Amino acid sequence: LSSPFIVVSNACFVRPVDYKLRCLSQFRDQLKDGRQIHAIELTYTFHLHKAAEVTPDCAMLSDLLYESEFESQMWIMYDKNKQFVAAGDAYPHQYVTKVEKNDFTILVQVRHEKRDLLEKLKDMVILIKMKLAAPLNLDLYPTWHAAVTGGKKLSQFTVQKGLSLPFFVSQIPDDKFPKGCGPGWFFTGHLTLSKDEPAKSKSGTKFKYFVSEMPAKTKSEVKKKENHNNKETLGKEKFTSDGMNEALRDLKISWISKPPAATSATIYNELRQEHPKHIPVILGRINALEAEDKDLFDKQDKTANFNEIIKLGTEGLSLVDTEALLSYFGMKLDTRPEAVSIKSDMDKKKQWLIDVLVKVGVAQAESIFLDRDAGDDQSYVPVEDVNKTYLELCKWVDIADNKVFPFAWRHAAVISHYGRALKIIMKQQEERPSKELELKIIDLYKKLGWKHCTEYLEKTTCIRYPAAYRPF
Repeated sequence: LSSPFIVVSNACFVRPVDYKLRCLSQFRDQLKDGRQIHAIELTYTFHLHKAAEVTPDCAMLSDLLYESEFESQMWIMYDKNKQFVAAGDAYPHQYVTKVEKNDFTILVQVRHEKRDLLEKLKDMVILIKMKLAAPLNLDLYPTWHAAVTGGKKLSQFTVQKGLSLPFFVSQIPDDKFPKGCGPGWFFTGHLTLSKDEPAKSKSGTKFKYFVSEMPAKTKSEVKKKENHNNKETLGKEKFTSDGMNEALRDLKISWISKPPAATSATIYNELRQEHPKHIPVILGRINALEAEDKDLFDKQDKTANFNEIIKLGTEGLSLVDTEALLSYFGMKLDTRPEAVSIKSDMDKKKQWLIDVLVKVGVAQAESIFLDRDAGDDQSYVPVEDVNKTYLELCKWVDIADNKVFPFAWRHAAVISHYGRALKIIMKQQEERPSKELELKIIDLYKKLGWKHCTEYLEKTTCIRYPAAYRPF
């Protein structure tokens, strides 16, 4: 035989995040002799990083129906919006479902008359079998030493009938693992002894590869590796009063970002006096005001809130030296010894600038929407200011970037480009569907006068975004 190799797909295990034991209806779920049926409902969650074919498998109960110790088992899979995706029972191979990148929830129900027997299943693991987009081909080696050292591969051999020949497989490289792979995952596949027929189709020995532990790659380790010669970075590992003060400052900023804004006003004023040129202080205050806006219903209160955000954002923008930023990012190569730390500092300032511009633009647009809804022809914020914010933002980031999305569609709506606003929202809806975005789409349909689209979405929203999971 020649050119043997192993082809694998993969699977992962999921533990329940919640379980409920309950007594079922006495009218529908009671045996003739009066024995009451109970059920345990287990909740599992998992995330797919890319589209794949998925097969949920309750391995403990699979392929058992009448022979099972339990009366029935059933699972239902939903997406993050509680929309039904698929359902199955004791035979997992019959329920292969192709799904897109998303967060998923699986509910498993097992029924039995004895409550204590069901409670033993509260930690039951299910397998999520996923087909790899591109199968992994693993090479075989004739000896353990060759497999460990990456020596000569097994290419051709002859075996007499009745004799056994050991094969050795080397470790799968870390970069070959699918995204999200972790300890406990295992890959399943089969051994192919030849690339030529008929040996290729006739050979199919099952193979499993278990993942014991993934390499730990933390952000701090990556940063240390990049800056191993940077004395400033190495100095931060030791205790310094400046480092402690920066940590305290960042902690206070994380707290002033939470509503209600009035409660944290004193701390915010103190931080502004101590760090007058630190933009994250202003961003923290703006975040608190944005979160508080959801609880405001009076037009004057909302207008005052938007005006405060615009005022703070304008102050934050004045603290950024945009000319220096443009000069730095227009540079082809920085050969200075401290180039790494300078790049890190410039990237932070650029990100702060983008965040402030987006938040100011959103506040300006929402203020105009508020005045238009109230029937005011003249808005406190002129449309020209929104256009200026948009043009400034275009200098720093691609307007199709997800970070700019909250302002991009609002800018289009402010200048009555409802078709462009609809295109931006629908693209986001395809990537991250949500009921909130669908309501915005309906509102834009109304402004465009597309009654048929409006009626269709309004009548079917309850199907795509149900309030609760389907009952078993």
